[in-house]
Amino acid sequence: MDSRSGFVSIINLASLRDLEARTGRAIDPLRFRGNILVDGWPAWSEHTLAGKTVTLGGAALKGIKPITRCTATHVDPVTAEADMNLTAALYQNYGHMECGLYAEVMAGGRISPGDEAGA
Repeated sequence: MDSRSGFVSIINLASLRDLEARTGRAIDPLRFRGNILVDGWPAWSEHTLAGKTVTLGGAALKGIKPITRCTATHVDPVTAEADMNLTAALYQNYGHMECGLYAEVMAGGRISPGDEAGA
């Protein structure tokens, strides 16, 4: 879990690729400590999923809210060096500091790499 409330975090890889294109730097998804990485959604579409059901493999989750990022994302997960100000990059490029979606597990089920993620 990625919160004291028991939520899991979903990171949309298309959103990270969009941020990479705008910053001109590769961004390791591990910086965001997501529980689930999804690919195939349009960039930033996770921001529209609060209150909606998201299916992942055999599980159903309810989107809670976009995740406001903190300075922990500035640290390279391999070197432990603070080398990138991602909160500033998010704000400068999008006017917010959000990346990812908190979600509540509504129905548990098996999730495997390559499973469809639908909303």
